[in-house]
Amino acid sequence: MANSVRQLYMKVKDSHELTLLAGEQGLDNLVRWIHTVESLDMSDFLHGNEMTFTTGVGLKKEEDLFNLIKQNVKNSASGMIVNIGPFIKNITPEMIAYCNEHHFPLFSVPWHIYLADVIRIFTYELLQSEKKETELTKAIKGAIFDQNNIDEYLIILDKYGYEENNQYCITAFQMLESDENTLLNLKKRMENSLVKENHAFISFLLDVKLIIVFINDTEDHISSIINRLFHDLSYEYKDLFAGIGANQSAIFNIKNSYTQATKVLDLIKKSVIKKPIGLYNELDFLKLLLPINDLEALRDYKNEKLYQLEKYDELNNTKYLQTLECYLNNNCSINQTAKELFVHRNTINYQISRIAQILDHNLSSFKTRCDLYLAIQIKNYLEVS
Repeated sequence: MANSVRQLYMKVKDSHELTLLAGEQGLDNLVRWIHTVESLDMSDFLHGNEMTFTTGVGLKKEEDLFNLIKQNVKNSASGMIVNIGPFIKNITPEMIAYCNEHHFPLFSVPWHIYLADVIRIFTYELLQSEKKETELTKAIKGAIFDQNNIDEYLIILDKYGYEENNQYCITAFQMLESDENTLLNLKKRMENSLVKENHAFISFLLDVKLIIVFINDTEDHISSIINRLFHDLSYEYKDLFAGIGANQSAIFNIKNSYTQATKVLDLIKKSVIKKPIGLYNELDFLKLLLPINDLEALRDYKNEKLYQLEKYDELNNTKYLQTLECYLNNNCSINQTAKELFVHRNTINYQISRIAQILDHNLSSFKTRCDLYLAIQIKNYLEVS
């Protein structure tokens, strides 16, 4: 849980005469670490989200400072503190205009203020934030996987202002192909956005997934947040998908939200859910299947309704089951099914007739349609269980 530029600024604003010169709209930028940058080459060592400091000792000309500001912006620094004194006499209007344009907070501090003291305070605050993130992650993981020691985790949550009866809702993110560095970058990007919007959340990586726990928020609002994040990041993370569990009214039940969110991820991966974002509370009757431990009973029901058609497809290299699923999903519309499958409507008419013969059922019957639709959903569910 990184600090924002604003939070760090308020810690030293008066005591260390820190003055905001430009970039006020970037005060909610996240700061993950600090870095002293005295040259363009040193700026290239930034990872992003650092607060940078400079005395100007390595700068030879006035335009060098402007170039350093531009380089820090390019390298995704969170902001910059300039020590006004023998090496940097002033900040030009052009520099201020540039920082305002790029929402890049630019501060000045007078020479008689020890820059090392500001760095020390910032470092302490950032280390405290890192400690907070570590402890909260431990508490949430414990509440999910080790409820025998829940009292220990309640102490941690209470320490940081979270209550056991808060509402907790878990969203799990995953990509088809990703490594830890990719997920860490995704985590950083999402945290940057969520902190700027002042959302209460805890985030961490777990089992090649990014987990975000939203606290005291509604599912509808969480869904809109996730949809916006997807819109903003879709160009960079093209195979990203998310499962949103149900809100739980106490920390004791957070395991339910985690299980629901990860199960939704599985359903998306298997294309049972056709969208990249799935909500547990929109699964309709599929929610009834999740708690069922007797998978053999489900499999028996599925086979009773679909075995003949599955066997026919296997022996004849046909895709009648796919046609049936599409037909039922489109309210038994021949035209819509043909459109979705990119075939002529006469082809669909013929296939539906053959399916009825193979199953020995009247597909005009409402009960038959319901039975087959349920069997297909069970089949899809079993594939991810």
